[in-house]
Amino acid sequence: MSMNLPQFGTNTRGKAGQSSFWQSIVALMTPPAKSTLAESTSLRIRVARPLCIFFMIWVHTNPGAAEFNIAEHGIRIADWYRFIFADGVGRTSIGLLAIASGFLAIGTARVFPFGKFAMKRVKSLLMPMVIWSAIMLCFYLLGEQVEPGYLERQVGEGWSWAHVPNWLFGITDHPANFPLGFLRDLFICALLTPVFVLAMRKAALPVLAVLFILMVTHAPTPFLGNNIPMFYGLGIWLALNGRSLEQWADGNRIKILLAFAAYSTFITGFRFYVFAHEDMHLMPIFLGFLEVQRLFGAAAFWVIAGLIAKQPWSSLISRFEPFSFFVFCSHMIILTLYWVPFQKLVGGYYHPLYPVFFTLVPIASYLTAVAGALILERLLPTLAAGLNGGRPLPKDGFARLTRPVFAKPIKPSQTAQAGKIF
Repeated sequence: MSMNLPQFGTNTRGKAGQSSFWQSIVALMTPPAKSTLAESTSLRIRVARPLCIFFMIWVHTNPGAAEFNIAEHGIRIADWYRFIFADGVGRTSIGLLAIASGFLAIGTARVFPFGKFAMKRVKSLLMPMVIWSAIMLCFYLLGEQVEPGYLERQVGEGWSWAHVPNWLFGITDHPANFPLGFLRDLFICALLTPVFVLAMRKAALPVLAVLFILMVTHAPTPFLGNNIPMFYGLGIWLALNGRSLEQWADGNRIKILLAFAAYSTFITGFRFYVFAHEDMHLMPIFLGFLEVQRLFGAAAFWVIAGLIAKQPWSSLISRFEPFSFFVFCSHMIILTLYWVPFQKLVGGYYHPLYPVFFTLVPIASYLTAVAGALILERLLPTLAAGLNGGRPLPKDGFARLTRPVFAKPIKPSQTAQAGKIF
């Protein structure tokens, strides 16, 4: 869909010409008036969201790469296992979430009047980031009382009131709750939705090419991660052009999964090489290749979600979808609560039991977050909805999660039906 812009001349001068020009711009910036989301796509998104969040938890499982010491310990099978799951798989899931957000924005967004549209995004994205970052900051300050220097190790800076706005709002750097920088960038993308719509209608391929270059080069932009506008824009382009999110992926699923596995292995080996040759200054190149991995991961997670959606037991995954946002916002706090006693009582990254910790803690953290959401919904439903980005948690939450696997399919959640931006 495109519209011709008016030609300026003697007949288009003055207020009438300016009004006509502005109306044309607004029309180009406005998503289609009506758009239906196929049930197969909706189901796939309900499976993909909890799946992506679950694997994302592996990325942030302590201690990350901080204690990896290739000089003293070499490269073990446990290291391959940890980095393939964290960098090769988990870190890529963010791409699909951003694509889905852009795609759903076109299907449901009513951008104008813009003020109303923006306030909805403040409630669903910005405010949860601020609240959860404040909670995380309180945990860090509590840790500072027990172990001096803890706050600085977590956020890279000592306490100062001047840092508080950044820790809460992520103005120039990630907020205290580090992963929620995704919400900050997604909020900016949401505000730029009309610009994205215009760009994808008039110059989609050049714009996507520029966004890709910005992503892999990590050039300075207003975003904390340049991958978010790239994938958000891709989702908008797919929606505007009627591109199926399923047809291409399903037709090439074997190739996609094999490419994803091969690239995941490659990127892990590349990381080990960079660690072993720090003097060669290869890290910027590695980080560029790591961003490309997100493209493979987005496609692979979409394929996997489709395969799961076709199974009779798919509700085992999709029933967790209404809790995805709450899990995403709280998982860093819960991971820390598991890591501190393990480190104190058992050991760190090189303890023989660490691979067991790395395997089980993401599962335990996910279930702990869901349980916390269910309890909070029972006790303080208004607070629970606020922490969940204004999305009410299902009142039948306990029954929803414990119902038989092969029971009648659960009614799609409000989030999936309304196509709200994650």
